[in-house]
Amino acid sequence: MKLLLLKPALTSLLLHGSVWANCLDHSVALQVLGSGGPEIDDQRASSSYLVWADNKALALIDIGGGASLNYELSGAKFNDLDVVAFSHFHVDHSADFPVLVKGSYFSPRLRPLAILGPDGNQLMPSTVGFVQNMFATGGNFGYLNNFVEPNAIVIG
Repeated sequence: MKLLLLKPALTSLLLHGSVWANCLDHSVALQVLGSGGPEIDDQRASSSYLVWADNKALALIDIGGGASLNYELSGAKFNDLDVVAFSHFHVDHSADFPVLVKGSYFSPRLRPLAILGPDGNQLMPSTVGFVQNMFATGGNFGYLNNFVEPNAIVIG
């Protein structure tokens, strides 16, 4: 499994694909995997949402701390997932992302996973920067760098 990073402007291209073309023809549901914040005493997983269509988990929106366990408990299949989208990169929206990436090693998934997120600013990295800082050689989780295909990063 490789990560495929897309700029926000390309989001509409993904959402207009055949899977998302007509929600009226599909049973669509939103499951809350986590609604907590960064507090460690609220007894909730941090922000994470799963979009289901026809009983398949297709989109994961944010994956804060604790959300990876709830992803597993939801019965979602990693092979069905089309995209991970980040609203922003505060820890309570992104902390379990390395868990998801490492967990993919144990799945039979062969196709790339699209990653969507915001551009950077003075305080936060861009989506590309976030993933590269995390998984590049010398990055926080550099031992997982074979999960990121640098040539698959789409900028445009």
